[in-house]
Amino acid sequence: MRLRSQVKKLMASTVVLPEKVVRIAGGEVLPMPDSLREKAKLIIYVDSLECRSCRLSKIPMYERIIPAAKSYGVEVMILMANRTYSGITLTQYIADIDLGVPIYVDEECTFLSLNPAAAPDSRLHSFLVNRQGTPVLVGDPVLSPGIAELFARVLQQGI
Repeated sequence: MRLRSQVKKLMASTVVLPEKVVRIAGGEVLPMPDSLREKAKLIIYVDSLECRSCRLSKIPMYERIIPAAKSYGVEVMILMANRTYSGITLTQYIADIDLGVPIYVDEECTFLSLNPAAAPDSRLHSFLVNRQGTPVLVGDPVLSPGIAELFARVLQQGI
């Protein structure tokens, strides 16, 4: 019952991206393009409390949904909270290992404070938002076959 209430609250909110976000792709670290703020996107937020190595090992799985999402004008945004990893900054670590997909780093770890409706439960840290930032689907299509079906249906219907 509590999760249902939290999902309803998230679906009624507007998701805000932090000001200081960098994009890491192909070993390059650049500021997040401002144009991403106005695009529909699947946001996969990885909190600083989650097991980094567990999540990092699953990131290449997103390669399979990125082309389909892009064909519908939807960006896949894997957004990670900044912290050190094995003694080096997360940004440097990800740039060094090149995971094959773009990774975004919330440099000041402000995503959850900007989006309190997503904060209480890590199951609410993955969602598809429309161009206005309103969630239209909650869940991770890579980790859940049911959400993957809904994700495909929402993309086909247009968001």
